[in-house]
Amino acid sequence: MSSRPLASLSLPLGALSALVKAGYETVADLATASPEGLAEELRLSLDVAQRILLLMPKPSTVPSTPFLTQTAAHLAKGGRTTSKITTGSSPVDILLDGGLPRGHILEISGPPGSPKEVLATSIVKTILGFQEELIFVDMQNMTSPSTINKLSSNAKELVYYLKLHALVDVMIFIRNLSRYLAERPKVSLLVLNSLSFPFQMAYSLSPSAKSSLLDQIKQVLVTSCASRNICVVITSQLATKLVGPDGNPSNFDTSGSRGIMVPQLGPSYLPSGRSYRLILVPDGRDTGVVRLLSSPRQQPNNGRFRQEPYVLSA
Repeated sequence: MSSRPLASLSLPLGALSALVKAGYETVADLATASPEGLAEELRLSLDVAQRILLLMPKPSTVPSTPFLTQTAAHLAKGGRTTSKITTGSSPVDILLDGGLPRGHILEISGPPGSPKEVLATSIVKTILGFQEELIFVDMQNMTSPSTINKLSSNAKELVYYLKLHALVDVMIFIRNLSRYLAERPKVSLLVLNSLSFPFQMAYSLSPSAKSSLLDQIKQVLVTSCASRNICVVITSQLATKLVGPDGNPSNFDTSGSRGIMVPQLGPSYLPSGRSYRLILVPDGRDTGVVRLLSSPRQQPNNGRFRQEPYVLSA
């Protein structure tokens, strides 16, 4: 029953269309969905989202066959379809309410010198501890294979490491991600390190072309997270944005305008119902705060964000 197509259920046509566009195909894909998260992701009312989930077969009618890609050690911990992944950072885990849920996306943004890659590799270490495979794509030579190999004695067997610096190569990888994952069914984590860099280097890329490429990335990530239940970790640089006294975008000619640092790629390429956005704000070499910009349950709120202090250990 878990592989039963959603099209076989008595779902409203509009709801079924929205689910398919978001990458949901079977009953199992909705096994861990919440009404609030589903409503946000599909841009439906909470009432409609609740009715969709009520139409799913009852848990007792769905066999509890685990994913074949799971290891025995991890199955003993409760299975990878429902657990959260600790990030290895207490402040971040607090903001994520215990860790990064399977099937979700975490964007980590920060200025040069902030511990973006440190946090990303900490999550990699957690996955390696589960004996699960991952794909690590480095786009700016920020994390070398030797750094990854030091995280675990079996990293060479479990990590697929790629260097993709040109935007065209990145997009080829993204467009073929579904096939890539199908050939590597044990992969449970995808790291896109310095995703903003290829876009930054594509000087001739028009705003409309950039928007189109980001939308393609969004669709692929939604499908991969929903159908494969993988986690995606993205690191990105910050960019300066000018805003006026009212908080709206402005320019240098606007009186009272000021510059603020924001994630370089913006939020449009991330599915809101599956994504967490963090920004690292250093106040010293080893200290700072980590701020939760948005999550499936918390959207930006007039500049008021949850945050926690961090201290890098030696």
